[in-house]
Amino acid sequence: MVDSKQNISDQGLSQIGHTQGRLFVFSFLACFFAYPLSSYISDFLGIESNLLSIAARAVALLLVLYYFGFLLLHNLFRPVPAFYLFVLFWLIYIVRIFHDTLQYGWMLGRPPSDYYLFALLLSFFCSFPFYVPVIIPFRFLEKMAWGILILLNVLGAWNIFTADVLFLERVGGNEKMNPILFGMLAALLVAFSVVRVLRSGSALSMKMFNLAAVMLGFFNLVASASKSPVLFLLTTLFGLIFFHSKMGNRKSLFLLLGVLGAGIGAIFFYGLQDMLLLLLSRFTEITDDDSSRERWDMLSGGFIQFLNEPIFGSFLEEKIHKEYPHNLVVEAFMATGMAGGTIFILYYLLAIRSTARILLSTGFGFISLTALSVLILSMFSGGLAFSVDFWICMSATFALAYQISPGLENIGQKPIASPLGASPV
Repeated sequence: MVDSKQNISDQGLSQIGHTQGRLFVFSFLACFFAYPLSSYISDFLGIESNLLSIAARAVALLLVLYYFGFLLLHNLFRPVPAFYLFVLFWLIYIVRIFHDTLQYGWMLGRPPSDYYLFALLLSFFCSFPFYVPVIIPFRFLEKMAWGILILLNVLGAWNIFTADVLFLERVGGNEKMNPILFGMLAALLVAFSVVRVLRSGSALSMKMFNLAAVMLGFFNLVASASKSPVLFLLTTLFGLIFFHSKMGNRKSLFLLLGVLGAGIGAIFFYGLQDMLLLLLSRFTEITDDDSSRERWDMLSGGFIQFLNEPIFGSFLEEKIHKEYPHNLVVEAFMATGMAGGTIFILYYLLAIRSTARILLSTGFGFISLTALSVLILSMFSGGLAFSVDFWICMSATFALAYQISPGLENIGQKPIASPLGASPV
């Protein structure tokens, strides 16, 4: 009788864990892809973009709230220690949000409501459930993510090729998606597809399909001519080269180099070298680039604001351009002063360590790649209130890294890491 009751109990726990894993996948992907998908759907349906993007983000929010409610109902909301550092920083930042939006809302470059909707509902509250350790169904997550990335990149390439004039300047996936976001989606497809090619055990036909996805993403990345996605992709590829060389996997190295060479060759073959030259000029002629100069002005302006008011911080935005400084560390000091900035630096350093840990332990999986991408992007683009991807990815990264570190027995879960190059469990 005791054994029978124990078996029933174990089955119940197993079912709860399975449901939790699926809810994690759906809510995580919804937070990450809701806006890009809605931007294309609005084109096809002829619906005003802002309305559809609001609806898409509302769906993501409802999924996260449902997931959070599930955790509370089953007494599973036991977040990792980094959660409390996250909350401590946000308590300081929220004071800044309410102070500036209520007292100086007329000085902001955005409506105060944007800060409440994006910062509080999406960046802050939506991060809560992802700090909880979960047995992730990796294969399911990665199949879903890879399929969505292919869809987004196909739609983006279609918009480029069907334009009246083939773009020879920076482009986004469509008129609603900026080049940085489009470029990062393309770079993620390239990186993720390369990882899938290098993994052992997949059929030749699937490897060829992944190679085609690499070519698609590479074309879109070049068309976007965005620096941050290129830096992310180069970092990922150098990491793959390093680890595969350590493993003595020369075939993978030659394959990787061959794919990159083929992508560049295809651009010249189809007469699209001007796109490649435009991308290269974004790195070699930074001082002549209007966008780079403007971002530098925002960055230096935000740092000067911190120096002027280092204790409590100065303002939500860089006051001249009425924008965030496009560097989360500088923005944290600018907006929250020494206390908030120091907490954020600690959080950020721990995030880098956690990202490195899961990159080494989970074989460059989707979560570790997205974490790396948002870390790089956080230095050149985005703001604390509006970088929903950063907060969501970092929360999941902390939870995943905690599960593959000593002290695992404290949460009563089995290791979920897989060796580099192997298909995740």
